[in-house]
Amino acid sequence: MRRFRILKSKQPAAMFVRAVCTVLLLVLWSGVTVAGSLIATWNANQEEDLAGYIVCYGESSGNYTTESDVGNATVYVAEGLNDGQEYYFVVKAYDFSGNVSAPSVEVSARVGDPVLIALRENEAIKLVWTPVAEAESYAIYRSADPYFLPQTPVATVDAEDYEFVDASHFQSGDVGTYYIVQAMAGGSVAFEYNPVGAFDIELQRGLNLVSLPLTPPDSTLHAVIGAQLTGGESSATADRLRFWDGEDYSVTWLYDGPAETYQGKWINASTGFESTRKLDTSASFWVEIRDDHTDTLFTVTGSVPMDSNKTIVLQKGYNFVGSVYPVEVLLDRSELYEDHVMRGGVGSGEADIIRDWVGDGYEQAWVVDGTGGAMDGVWMNETGKAETTISFRPGAGYVIWIKDDNPNTIWTYPNPRLYE
Repeated sequence: MRRFRILKSKQPAAMFVRAVCTVLLLVLWSGVTVAGSLIATWNANQEEDLAGYIVCYGESSGNYTTESDVGNATVYVAEGLNDGQEYYFVVKAYDFSGNVSAPSVEVSARVGDPVLIALRENEAIKLVWTPVAEAESYAIYRSADPYFLPQTPVATVDAEDYEFVDASHFQSGDVGTYYIVQAMAGGSVAFEYNPVGAFDIELQRGLNLVSLPLTPPDSTLHAVIGAQLTGGESSATADRLRFWDGEDYSVTWLYDGPAETYQGKWINASTGFESTRKLDTSASFWVEIRDDHTDTLFTVTGSVPMDSNKTIVLQKGYNFVGSVYPVEVLLDRSELYEDHVMRGGVGSGEADIIRDWVGDGYEQAWVVDGTGGAMDGVWMNETGKAETTISFRPGAGYVIWIKDDNPNTIWTYPNPRLYE
């Protein structure tokens, strides 16, 4: 790694700031007649003598015509950009002696439509959005309902401010907090951003089958989970994630040890290198909390799904699926039976199965079919003596067992807001 200096000094620093691991760019806003903006967020460095970051960007790869010292922040809004233009960004870190790291990996984004993002900030939620040119202020709304209609704002910020920190989001298991921001001008709404939120998933010691009820802006393990779980020097001492790949599990774990190169990174257990896995909201995965660790929560932030449905492909065998939406969906509203992707039967032995992990085993459900009567399409528990209590719950994960080959593999999972 080369050393760069921004302060004159004859003596090198005792500790050199390493390169920033990754940079996430999100397209935020542009208008027809007004220049747009992009927002960049990046992973924080952990050195004790870290002083701040420099954001560099330009209109061509490797040619950064603008530099901005942002201090010890990890979010930067680049304004005055050209609509439709692609911009290339890197971030450098520097220490108190003026030593500057090598640049991060370059990423790029094209100026486009408005976006609001939610980020974890300790136990609070930080909202960051693009500046809207004509805005005189921004109104922030909050609700426990992800599909709420804004009525009374919880806060109003000046037009020069593009962020808001909500310290009222107290972490609580399987509970979400959702936000809408409106740009106000002349006493009316000039623009309303799509809703975002934060959802807390309760994790107990042992195995937890979970999924993402919100769409994160960056789906990497570092961005979604980060250091919210307990790491270790090896997979034997760390909490672990298990992903079903159709035939077997792959395992990742968070490194927390003396090797600076891997500190704070999610490691692929089979290769020993940093994991490149990205999380999919339509898939579920296991979180294994070691028995000698404590029950915990992890917070997922992201946008509220506003599309009319999600398309999930099911195959023969075990399918680990996500709940997808931040609200409960009953099985008879899921379209699994109507899409014929799960076959029913007059008994559970003939039917495909949904499995819901309850901490020490599965509860199971199946759909009645082939009786020619009113029971066809009714979801039953494993015994077949009562209707199931299983439903798709936000943050939970499920296993769908397709027993035989089925030409119908496309599950069109409807957004529950259409039923309200």
